[in-house]
Amino acid sequence: MINSGEESVHSRDASNVTALHWASINGHVEVVDYLLSLGAEVDAIGGELQSTPLLWAVRFQKDGNLGAMVSLVKAGANIYATDSQSYNALLLCAQLGHTMKVLYLLSLGLNVHLADKNGATALMWAVYKGVSEDV
Repeated sequence: MINSGEESVHSRDASNVTALHWASINGHVEVVDYLLSLGAEVDAIGGELQSTPLLWAVRFQKDGNLGAMVSLVKAGANIYATDSQSYNALLLCAQLGHTMKVLYLLSLGLNVHLADKNGATALMWAVYKGVSEDV
């Protein structure tokens, strides 16, 4: 049986991951919006990499999950949040070659010079990974 209301929206699985994380990484925008309307914690930390739902949304295949990212940002997601590897959304998008996601984050005014714990910026990651010439 599925719980309703706040209890279920804040529940976590064995990996400390919320339903919002899973909806985000799988590109289920309608579910993301629904969970947010129920009060899901937009910046919940979970999973092995200690990531937010926004960082999970970034990891979804290519540029196909921009809708979930937009919903999370509109709900107040921290675009500067980092995971346990010190990667923020822009660094991950650059690593993965997600051109539209990079452009979206830059349109929000995200600092292009942000670096990970080793001093690597999004541009450095994009060149190093070489996944997408566009990025």
